[in-house]
Amino acid sequence: MRSIPALLMLSLLTGTVVLARPPSAATAQPAQLTFVAVSTFDTDAEGWTTDGDAGCLPTPCYAATGGNPDGHIYSNDGLQGIKYYYNAPAKFLGNVSSAYQGHLTFDMRQDLVNRGETNDNDVILEGAGLRLVYNTPRNPPSLWLTYDVPLVETAGWHKGTLRGPPPSAMEMQAVLGSLTRLGLRGDFIFGQATSYLDNVVLGGPESPPAPVTVVFEVFLPIVRTTP
Repeated sequence: MRSIPALLMLSLLTGTVVLARPPSAATAQPAQLTFVAVSTFDTDAEGWTTDGDAGCLPTPCYAATGGNPDGHIYSNDGLQGIKYYYNAPAKFLGNVSSAYQGHLTFDMRQDLVNRGETNDNDVILEGAGLRLVYNTPRNPPSLWLTYDVPLVETAGWHKGTLRGPPPSAMEMQAVLGSLTRLGLRGDFIFGQATSYLDNVVLGGPESPPAPVTVVFEVFLPIVRTTP
């Protein structure tokens, strides 16, 4: 009897390719952006402070490992029903008008989620007699999440409270021109939890979009003769 060829598919190569996503046209950045200040907490808390009912007060607790990566700051709350904030040191304050139309980015996580989460001012900017507040799209999860807050009046900023009107371009620039406070909320639930903060960057471009990971396999036909 003649042999009958059988067509088999053999996977010869597998792997992954990581493709970078370019920024969308809607988020295209100005030609010149200045990094005003950066805190990566590699060696200490870098002058950041806490307020409200923070358990680590007025200096946040510090850990040299476990950040995103390496060092980071953290605090729990004192269960007094008062929100606490991480407040930026002097290098983030003053005339930071070069950050206008740039971004404020930071990494944050918390150890308890879905426990009566609250909605409040997540980012506070104060200066020139004005208070601007911003609500991020979601509270921190249990794993590190990078927040990207555009420093432009049309990005969702409000004057005074989250129900207040948006600022004008002149007001946004006035606040950044004489910034006296940059606060990041650290208390997100009813009850006691710990929040963690790392990699605060003021004035740079948007955080790099998440890369696209493509898993691929290459198949080649092999002819095998069966008796």
